[in-house]
Amino acid sequence: MGDQRRVTTIDAMMRRRAANALLSTAAALAKLADDIDDLVRSGLPRTAERQAQVDALRRESDNQRREYQAALYRYRAIAS
Repeated sequence: MGDQRRVTTIDAMMRRRAANALLSTAAALAKLADDIDDLVRSGLPRTAERQAQVDALRRESDNQRREYQAALYRYRAIAS
């Protein structure tokens, strides 16, 4: 009994990978939200360059949100 090895099934590996994808996507989305918030609330005057940065980050955030939704869907499909 002392020499039992941990057996990982394909199903368990798929669940772990789906969970990791969900967590990393959520972390990236949170970082983008922080970056946007920092730029908007920095107290510096708004310039066209800063506004362009904010707009680019918001577009990236929208894409990341779609990736998060897809990762959530995959996780729920695998975990159930």
